[in-house]
Amino acid sequence: MPKSSPKKKVAVILFNLGGPLSLEGVHKFLLNLFYDPAIVRIPSFFRFFLAHYLSIKRAPIAKKIYKYLGGKSPLLENTIAQEKALYLELKKDKYIEYKTFISMRYAAPRASDLMKDLIIFSPDEIIFLPLYPQSSTATTASSFDEMFTLLKNEKSLKKVIVKALNQYPNLSGFIEAQADKIQEVFDKNSFNKKVRILYSAHGLPMSIVRAGDNYPKQVKITVSALNKRLKEKGYNFKSTLCYQSKVGPVKWLEPSVEYEIIRAAKEGVPIVIVPVSFVSEHSETLYELDVEYKKLADKEGVVSYSRVGTVSDSPIFIQGLATKIKGMVRDKI
Repeated sequence: MPKSSPKKKVAVILFNLGGPLSLEGVHKFLLNLFYDPAIVRIPSFFRFFLAHYLSIKRAPIAKKIYKYLGGKSPLLENTIAQEKALYLELKKDKYIEYKTFISMRYAAPRASDLMKDLIIFSPDEIIFLPLYPQSSTATTASSFDEMFTLLKNEKSLKKVIVKALNQYPNLSGFIEAQADKIQEVFDKNSFNKKVRILYSAHGLPMSIVRAGDNYPKQVKITVSALNKRLKEKGYNFKSTLCYQSKVGPVKWLEPSVEYEIIRAAKEGVPIVIVPVSFVSEHSETLYELDVEYKKLADKEGVVSYSRVGTVSDSPIFIQGLATKIKGMVRDKI
């Protein structure tokens, strides 16, 4: 009786920013972040000293945030939950053997940390899956570059087929899951037609945008898809796209979340904040949106301030990613 052919083996690597796993790890995390040439775009000699200066200056503020969050970033736990959920969805495929991995850009587990397990698995294909729906040279491209370099230097993996899900700003599973989260908040409140959704995306320096980064266009694609889906569900609202997490004196994408909160207060409209560029809960959502911006809203007298949760490991979102990945495995390069 002829033996059945072995299953194709596919490694799926989930990429995320990462975060300190202790208060003692805050400085190292910040140093890794600011030393990345995709973040600070100056010659390496000057970047080395600037990264040390910025990480020392920023560390006390960051430690205060992570102390509030329990002494560490919750991002790794969130990513592990997403990875496990995705694996369970992918393993339903009877013809492909999938294995999932996590690669954090600026904290453990780093890309180099998973190379040994990747070699042992010996995949036929590798799928890069960034947990950034909208790609940017400062996030997606930076993570991909690091992993491509490691794979190129590893003999046993050099010839493995690599495919990348570069962006998915209007992936149906992502949009549907996020729309459901927004619906939950709307249904819990008696909003009138004056309610305003503030779609909050992580900011980006204008110097990077002017260099050709496509991130702002992709964020707008997500916002457009969400507005369309919510209106299909019968909700009445107005919306504005704004940006958070600005660092330093240089010009960033505008308008800022702070500006839009103050404007809403003056106009007497309730606010629903939607973190549109994040799929996981972390410091930018749990502290910046839930604490700092809420405090500003209260101070300015905003009628109502609500924050929508990220899609995290929502089954609809995970199923959407799994369907996309399975389609990529079937497709030829």
